[in-house]
Amino acid sequence: MLNLKNTSIYILVFSLFLALNTKATETITEKLSATASKTIDIAAEQKRIQNMFNAFITTIGKSPKDYTIEVVESKDINAFATLGRRIVVNTELIKTVNSESALAMVLAHELGHLERKHLIKSLISQNSSALIKHYIFKDNRIVSAISYAGGLHYSRETEKDADMFGINLINKLYCNVPGKLEFFEKMSKLENAGKLQEYFSTHPLSSSRLDYLSAEIKAKGCLL
Repeated sequence: MLNLKNTSIYILVFSLFLALNTKATETITEKLSATASKTIDIAAEQKRIQNMFNAFITTIGKSPKDYTIEVVESKDINAFATLGRRIVVNTELIKTVNSESALAMVLAHELGHLERKHLIKSLISQNSSALIKHYIFKDNRIVSAISYAGGLHYSRETEKDADMFGINLINKLYCNVPGKLEFFEKMSKLENAGKLQEYFSTHPLSSSRLDYLSAEIKAKGCLL
């Protein structure tokens, strides 16, 4: 039986690791941004990335008109998938990577989130599990702490699933093009976190991702 008196301790521990992870992410973003001083033409990049994305969509046997991809001005080194089959690519990400295959890997990863319906599944899972936990524990603070830990694990699983979906596409379209893992290589050099922080992170460490993605690329006889 869970001792409710210890609730504050559990929440404090989870909050501490969340704060450490957030700080580490901010530091990595700052360091990467310092190296991304290029200026880009958003219209030109929109056209280039749209063409890349169209190739992905046709490869999986679907129609590009059913998806939206948009380049937006932002200092965040990020790309993300949203509801409505939409992917947003921030300009800072484009500045950060030098090789087209590295950018393609990020796009393919985000397409993986859409095709695997990760966002929808996550929303359904979080809402249903929250109701069950509230019914069992009758304490919203405990529900929040448990949901946080469980949600992280689910998120890491979906991130790897999207990685594997993405690398499968990249191996087909960019097999003989090097530089596929450039972004993860840059991130790995800046990450000073150990495996314990990986457990409390929403994403696998870049070093871990490099391991399994490199293995998949080599298994297909493609260039890194």
